[in-house]
Amino acid sequence: MRVILLAVLGAVAAFPQALSPGVKFGAPLSNAFDGAPGSLFSEDKLYTVGVMLDVRLPAGLGIELDLLYRRLSTDRVGGGAWQFPLLGKYRLGAGRVKPYAAGGLAFSHLSGLADFRQELRKRSNTGLVMGTGLEIRGPIIRVSPEIRYTRWGSENFGDSPLRTQRNQAEFLIGVTF
Repeated sequence: MRVILLAVLGAVAAFPQALSPGVKFGAPLSNAFDGAPGSLFSEDKLYTVGVMLDVRLPAGLGIELDLLYRRLSTDRVGGGAWQFPLLGKYRLGAGRVKPYAAGGLAFSHLSGLADFRQELRKRSNTGLVMGTGLEIRGPIIRVSPEIRYTRWGSENFGDSPLRTQRNQAEFLIGVTF
């Protein structure tokens, strides 16, 4: 983790004009939980919101660091997942609209799941992230709609009918300044 932090700080020091803070918001395309057959684990009022830092490097390369909160809820439980994705990005082409691909690691921490405290085996998790999107450059801001897929490394719950979905997809929009 220290090596990654030093790499990001080194990139910022070398290219300070390429530092773009922003916000990111969106909605999941997949459920956060899997329920046992016949159980009522319908999810509603779900969203993802947070802040981002985009470091633009030469040759279309970049680094993105996000701090995201994803609302989680079912019929029996409400809570959230804090996610910290660190992505390498490659932007293609020139002009106002650039497609990009991204990949990296994400760290998550579950919070507010008091009803399942006994069954919650581990609150934190690590996963691999892949995404693709478009960067649309305006006069003041950049808007980046994207589809992001995360494969979480392990299950968070032990002996419980509630299971975390290890394959998650989201539609996100980033706005950088």
